[in-house]
Amino acid sequence: MANIPEKEDLPSYFKESLDAIITMTSLRSWSEHSEDDRIRATLHGKHGRTLSKIAEKIWDLHREYEEFLASGFIPSNGT
Repeated sequence: MANIPEKEDLPSYFKESLDAIITMTSLRSWSEHSEDDRIRATLHGKHGRTLSKIAEKIWDLHREYEEFLASGFIPSNGT
């Protein structure tokens, strides 16, 4: 996800996909007084099936974005 450009430069489909991944991976924090390390705190208690779903969403975003860069095709978000 490090190679994804700034959100304002992305088409809305990719912004929404990225926001969904960030939300899924940053629900918790180690301390209510600290916002640091939210991803690690969120993933700490997850199980294999949930982690697989998150990894699949990251892979889908990567694959779809690579296709967009090559062809300009933006997938439909089902709406």
